[in-house]
Amino acid sequence: MTRKHKPKQDTQRPREAKRLIALRKAKNWSQRDLAQEFYVSPGAVAHWEQGIRPVAGAALKLLEIYEKNIGFGEA
Repeated sequence: MTRKHKPKQDTQRPREAKRLIALRKAKNWSQRDLAQEFYVSPGAVAHWEQGIRPVAGAALKLLEIYEKNIGFGEA
């Protein structure tokens, strides 16, 4: 049995999730495109963006690198 997760309201999303969404939109990528760039599954991207799982480790580092390269974000 799989659990259905409700997406969090934008105000409840972690800051990293908001940053990931902003990056994806700035690059005009789908969740699948971002998953390929970050070498993760599209499901992982969906969970990060919904705030179900935290963006951490190598994915967080990649987020920082991409933000620097396009000139925005906290990096």
